[in-house]
Amino acid sequence: MIVSPYHCLKVPPTPDWTPWGVPDLAVGTGIPGLTFYGTPSHGGYYLRPGSPAEARVPEPARIVDGWYEEDAEWAILGYYLPEAFPHPAGAAALRCYARQVIRACDYLRAGWEAAEEDATEAAVEVFERRAEGGRR
Repeated sequence: MIVSPYHCLKVPPTPDWTPWGVPDLAVGTGIPGLTFYGTPSHGGYYLRPGSPAEARVPEPARIVDGWYEEDAEWAILGYYLPEAFPHPAGAAALRCYARQVIRACDYLRAGWEAAEEDATEAAVEVFERRAEGGRR
């Protein structure tokens, strides 16, 4: 768990549920709308929808349900809300987020290349059939 020692404002664990189980810890980050929730086994950050903090995270980078897992997705928050994370956590967030973006781009690129290849093969088949006098 990466939480700034000078932003540790205790807040009551308001949700009955997190994606990692029932929370037993809630820690304020110093940014309204962003809270860390821990469970006995894991945890993460909740970015309240509609909060000013959420508005600072571009929509394509947001996690739809507002829950950011503490091992990887937190880096999105560290990148766009760096004051919630002290150095060196802020620098780690930047590196982690950059790696995630690179992986996502590689994944999308591979998907587009496969889709392009499939579309090209389908188009070639259509043109070959037409060249042979077929209608389809």
